[in-house]
This record gives sequence, C-alpha cells and structure tokens, in this order.
Amino acid sequence: SVEIYESIHSSDKGEECYSLDSKWMLAKGEMSTVRSAAGVAAVDGRIYYAGGSTGSVAQGAVESFHLNRSRGGFRCDWRCEPSLSVPRMAVSLLATSAYEEKEKNCSILWAVGGYNNQQSVDTVEMMEIDPFGISSS
Repeated sequence: SVEIYESIHSSDKGEECYSLDSKWMLAKGEMSTVRSAAGVAAVDGRIYYAGGSTGSVAQGAVESFHLNRSRGGFRCDWRCEPSLSVPRMAVSLLATSAYEEKEKNCSILWAVGGYNNQQSVDTVEMMEIDPFGISSS
C-alpha cells in the first residue's frame, strides 16, 4: 500500500511525517542504537527505551526521548541514559510512581528479566528519575 503524507519535514534530528488517512503520526528522530525487543516505559512525559537486540546480540543501551511539538508536527529529542549493567533483550521495563526524597519527587524505572543471548536473566535493575528527567542508577 502507498502511504500519503500531509507533510514531511526534515531537520537535524530526522524526519517527521503525518498521515492523511490515519490517527497515527510518525515522529522520527535519531536514536544512537537501533534495536528490537527493547523495554519501553514512560516517566513524566519522557519515553525510555532500554535493552533490546541488534540482531541476535543483547544490548544494555538506554535512551529516552521527549516529543516536542514543532511547526507542522512533532520532533523526538533523544538522549543517552546510563546503560543497564546486564545487557538484555525482551526486557520488561516499568515505571513506579514518584516518592519524595529531600524535597523532590523521584520516580523509579525498573528493568526486569529478559534474555542475554545464552539464558534468561533473573536480575532486576533500577534507575531513579528526578522531576527534571535526570537519571541516576
């Protein structure tokens, strides 16, 4: 099938495309490590993308993006986050609600299980996200 786009806008972060016949919009941006079977979770408007596979090799990379409305659509602003200590594909990624620490609210991002090319992973990793989206492990 042929997709017809209302607009295609190129920028230094990639292209943004909008379909005339769909409610879905394609917001492109450059991630540093393209991979499949990654875990995805949202924390305070940022989407976190962790682990995954570049073919058959488990990855530990973690990246996040925030969708910013730009003229004519949305743009993904990607940034690298601290990597997982155990590379894993098919990882479950989830975010828990904020807790208060030293007068600021923090959320926790959890990476649970997965597969590391040889066996199932039985570890759990966590990363704290402060209200400004700054992560610490």
